[in-house]
Amino acid sequence: MSIGASDERFDDLPDEVVLKNSRWRGVLLIFAGTAMSALAVWYGQAEQAWWAPVVAVFFALGVPSGVVFIFLPGHLRLDRQGLEQRSIGVNERYDWSTTSAFGLWRQTKYGVAVSRTVVFETTQRTDMLSKAVAKLTGGSVLLASTYGMKAQQLCDLLNAFRQRALQDAVATGVPD
Repeated sequence: MSIGASDERFDDLPDEVVLKNSRWRGVLLIFAGTAMSALAVWYGQAEQAWWAPVVAVFFALGVPSGVVFIFLPGHLRLDRQGLEQRSIGVNERYDWSTTSAFGLWRQTKYGVAVSRTVVFETTQRTDMLSKAVAKLTGGSVLLASTYGMKAQQLCDLLNAFRQRALQDAVATGVPD
C-alpha cells in the first residue's frame, strides 16, 4: 500500500476510537474461582484429602483478579498520534511512527489454530522479554485482547490508523 497525499479510505476514520474489554470476564473469573474453591473444600472434607486446601486457595486467587478486571477493565485507545493499551492498570503508549504494520499470530495446538492475537514490532521496546516475544510471535508486542472484535478486524483497524498517520506525516512533511 503506497502512501499518497490524499486517500478517501481514511475520510470515515474517526480521530479517536476507544475499545474496552468486557467486565463479564471479571464476573466469570469470580464465579469460576468461587465455584472451584467450594468444590475443592467440599471434596476435601468428604475424602479428607490433604491437597484440598491448596487447590481451594489456588482457585480463590481468581476472585481478586476478577475484581480487578471488573473495576479496571483494559482498553485500547487509538488516535492520530498512536495507540495506548491498558491492561491490569498498566498503560503502554506507542507512536504510529515507531510501530510496524500489524499482523496476526496464530497460536496452534496439535496443528489447529486455537487463538489469534494481534502483534507488532516497535522501536520503543528493546528489553529482553520483547526480544523473546519477537522470536516466538514475529512481533515484540502482543495486544492483551481483541476487545470484542475479531482479530483480523482489529488488525485492519490498527493498520488503517497507522497508515493514515504515516500519510499525514508525509503530507505535512513531518519526518518519522
